[in-house]
Amino acid sequence: MRTTRNVINLAMVFSLWLLSGLAQAGQTPGNTALINKATLTYTGNSTGVDAFVTVTVATVGVLPLLVTPLNTSKAENQAYEDSYTITAQNNGVDTYTLASSATTTGLDGTYVAPTLLSTSGGSALGTTIILGASAVLSPLTTTTFRVPSDGSITAALDPVTGVAGSAEVNGLTAGDTINIAGEVYAILSVVDTGLTTAAGVAYATITLDGVKPLVTPVVASTEIFEVQEFWVDTANVGAQDTGGTYQISIDLDVTPGIAPTAGATTVNGTPFIVSVVKVNITKYVRNDTLANCLDSSGNTAGIGTTECAVAANFTTTAAGGASKYFRGGVTNVKVNAGPADTLEYLIRVETAPDAGSELANAEIIDVLPPFTDYVASSTLLNNKTVAGDGSTLPLLSPMLIDDDVVTRVAGAAATGVVGLSQTVDVVYKVTLQ
Repeated sequence: MRTTRNVINLAMVFSLWLLSGLAQAGQTPGNTALINKATLTYTGNSTGVDAFVTVTVATVGVLPLLVTPLNTSKAENQAYEDSYTITAQNNGVDTYTLASSATTTGLDGTYVAPTLLSTSGGSALGTTIILGASAVLSPLTTTTFRVPSDGSITAALDPVTGVAGSAEVNGLTAGDTINIAGEVYAILSVVDTGLTTAAGVAYATITLDGVKPLVTPVVASTEIFEVQEFWVDTANVGAQDTGGTYQISIDLDVTPGIAPTAGATTVNGTPFIVSVVKVNITKYVRNDTLANCLDSSGNTAGIGTTECAVAANFTTTAAGGASKYFRGGVTNVKVNAGPADTLEYLIRVETAPDAGSELANAEIIDVLPPFTDYVASSTLLNNKTVAGDGSTLPLLSPMLIDDDVVTRVAGAAATGVVGLSQTVDVVYKVTLQ
């Protein structure tokens, strides 16, 4: 069925083993015409007289299988996307209504409510998904098999035989992904001409794309279920407020159009949580020539005051000792005629503790204060020299950072990956003109 259809990359296999427990009860496909013929022969009429009766099988409602995203974490103000997988479980085509909702805790107004997408990064999905289903009537090859016709033949032509037919059967068509006996395949073509088998059952022929032939030859009555993947997406998970647990909880309900034959009428997708991780960046400074700081009252060494808030001790060089950095109040710095004092700036990035994803492509850019000259090759990332350092401050262009203080070789570029509950320090020095 082409409505809200997307071709799903088989390389993803969308948690294939989670799907291996699909029902295989051998349901007769909906819309199958069961034709029963009786023939009377007698002396003088060896050909016989036939009598027919036809029974059409109904499509019954069964709740689909829904696999929801896992809990995860994202840094503040980042986009988030993950996928759902929905698999038919009934014996024919059905339309499923989607209803999603989200609640937040501890987020400010920058939060963007999530939407459902038909493809990764694609357009909005809407409120319905159509899935097809059938069962094997007879196997032909490792990539081809017959299923019962659904009786809705259109004016389309079979490109091989020229016989009028349809390119769809019970909601299955070219490009669809299907699950057969716990394995996932892609359909290359469907031809439903309404031709009949020797048993008098009208059939359609399904051909797989051949990228993955049937793992084992299918047998008659093996069920075929369509599989679709769709995405939940938000452009901005929001920033943390002053309290709470900083989370988005997303819930999805799926209701079949054909009422299930028993049990619940709606699949309640397991709610999952996106935890929003606080990321702080703070800049400090110290007079490397003569460490000093005045508080708001003009007192020296006002350690602990707002102006002279002290960063946690940070070792500036492998051989150096712990140095105190300040948020402000560093005064009476000598200019060039002094001779000039050397200022050392510390940029600290901190991520909150959590259990989830990390920062990727993390970069810092900085601007030299006026009336200062950069001290060549003085930039350190987590106590190691950085790639490209020389006479120009590397931070004038975005510079990758990371929290790898063990394996990164001095002078090598950082990875841009910052894990959770991490502290990243970048320092550089300037002199006053």
